[in-house]
Amino acid sequence: MKNIIFLIISIFGITTVFAQTIQVKSEFKNMSAGQKNAFVLQLDNAKKNEVEQSFKTHVAQYGGKVKQKNGETIVDNATIKTISDKPVTVYSTAMPSGSGVKLYVWVDLGGRFASPSEPQYFTKAQNFVRLYGVEEARKIAKAKLLQEENKLKTRETELITLERNHKNYELTIAELEAQIQRNKSMMAQNQKDQLTKKQEIANQKTAIDQARQKLNSIN
Repeated sequence: MKNIIFLIISIFGITTVFAQTIQVKSEFKNMSAGQKNAFVLQLDNAKKNEVEQSFKTHVAQYGGKVKQKNGETIVDNATIKTISDKPVTVYSTAMPSGSGVKLYVWVDLGGRFASPSEPQYFTKAQNFVRLYGVEEARKIAKAKLLQEENKLKTRETELITLERNHKNYELTIAELEAQIQRNKSMMAQNQKDQLTKKQEIANQKTAIDQARQKLNSIN
């Protein structure tokens, strides 16, 4: 029972670590139109330029004129019905933050910016940014997953190479061991052949001595 409880706690802990809830905070921040309420989205493992381009593309699909000014991306007169029935102007910029990026978004409702003083517009604008954040976070996570899968494929390929090399080493060792055994047998035979040859030489020396003696005995 204790093991089961520990397993459940472990799984819950792992799920909690990897869970990511996209939250959009708000704060008053200076921008080209002064200090206005900004919607702040933190995106981990993201790059500044990519987030700026991605959000610009996301807002531009609602129409409006896109321009760059004072380091901000401005989409003028966009028709975003989920925020307001009237056209809105969306300002945005991104800044590096920790291991990711903070995206700042301001929504001009037409003479005033979406802020907590108007909850109906504030909540809609906040949710608009949050839904973008969910979509972008999924895209980033998917890219990360693909990157890790490619790393796994590389590791698996490297393992196959290592296993193939190991088999080749084993074959080489087996061939060398067989050669060593053959050489040992040849060495043993060589020693026998040396003994035989030494005896032949000794016998031949005796024959020479006998032949010399015979020669010397002739008068």
